[in-house]
Amino acid sequence: MYGIMHDPTAPIKKKPHTKKPRRLIPIQDILKVMLAAKGHDRVLIGAYWHTGARKSEVLRWTWADDINFEERWVRLGTRKNRAGEMTYEKLWMNDDLYKPLMWQWKNRHPASPYAFWHMNPKSKYYGKPYTERRKTLKKLCNEAKVEPFGYHDIRHAVPKYLNDLQKVNLKKVQRVLRHRKQTTTEVYVEGNYTDTRDVMGLLELKNLENFR
Repeated sequence: MYGIMHDPTAPIKKKPHTKKPRRLIPIQDILKVMLAAKGHDRVLIGAYWHTGARKSEVLRWTWADDINFEERWVRLGTRKNRAGEMTYEKLWMNDDLYKPLMWQWKNRHPASPYAFWHMNPKSKYYGKPYTERRKTLKKLCNEAKVEPFGYHDIRHAVPKYLNDLQKVNLKKVQRVLRHRKQTTTEVYVEGNYTDTRDVMGLLELKNLENFR
């Protein structure tokens, strides 16, 4: 096509690449951070744990469109699709998300439509939605005396916890994370909280007696 008879990049060999494994965040560390957080910050951190959401998805929440207390759902939107269009899905609001969000609603900004907003009245961003809360999470990690982690680390910890410790099947975990492909979810559940001691024990010869 267009007069090119061969692929000019064909002779280029790919360099070997070793994928760096993502750090497995202990569930205890996430719990410590949630307990260390107070007020609005605790609601925010809890929202990520109870939904497994991407960082921007929670920060975009508006009371009118994304949180429904009567039907008990939260709506999460992403552009992670081929068309780059915003698509939305709803997740059930469990009790530990319902109660903090109700508190957040009762303590909401009188004029802002957003669930999480800049609270400093002296700031030019007062009442506007947050776009970043990285420093807050880092501060909470320090207060909880745990190794710092990010919001996306929580998103990775949720499927591992559900699949590995609670034995939720991969298809349901995929629905929670809202992945289009199950292979993407499989990447998220790599690395286990449980060890393989019990499984490897099944290979001991004493367990093969019935096969003689």
